[in-house]
Amino acid sequence: MIQNNVFFRAAFLSLTTLLLTTAATPALSGDPTTTTTTTSTSTTTLPGPSDCSLTPSVSCKASERAILLVLDKAGTSKDKLVWRWLRGSQVTSGDLGNPRLSTEYTLCIYDETGDVGQLATRVDVQVGIQWKAISNGQGISYKYRDGAAANDGVVSALVGQGSAGRARAFLIARGDQFPTPTPAGAGLFNADSQVVVQLRASTGACWQSTFGGDQIKLNGSGKFRGVSLGP
Repeated sequence: MIQNNVFFRAAFLSLTTLLLTTAATPALSGDPTTTTTTTSTSTTTLPGPSDCSLTPSVSCKASERAILLVLDKAGTSKDKLVWRWLRGSQVTSGDLGNPRLSTEYTLCIYDETGDVGQLATRVDVQVGIQWKAISNGQGISYKYRDGAAANDGVVSALVGQGSAGRARAFLIARGDQFPTPTPAGAGLFNADSQVVVQLRASTGACWQSTFGGDQIKLNGSGKFRGVSLGP
């Protein structure tokens, strides 16, 4: 019986010593037996629009023809924007993304003063069911329609896949929700030396048209019209 008591007492002392030693010794970060549990809060961000930079991007798809019409009817709901990009460079399905699910588009209009482009206004086209996928004979196009013009006044837009010289895009906005540019002096734009329009997608793709010199047909108070017919 004495031997058993001695045995249990020795075992108890050994266990107590082990527990005290373990509690007093901090775990090393390199100890493979150490498990660290970290609680953190993460936010998942879906792809957003390609925001307009302060100056125009230098890498965009060009087109042979383009049209820009901007009307600023102060005090009325008759403001309007029409932009058309015609006979453009090659556009792939990867450029387009999928605006029904994740790809957002932003139209950026830059006014140049002393050959330095400054952002004059922007129009965002949101992701959603207003976009419809359609076949265009070259591949796929996405067409946007919103009769309520709820998002920056956009009522219609289109981006389409196509080979060089056959791709096209357009955007039409109107009403009070369209963020008209602030008039620059006597004209709607300074246009010194040109007005630059860029449609940017969250895929990284960019469509561009420029209007300068005799391509500017009208630049008056509350109205601008530019037509680029190319070569």
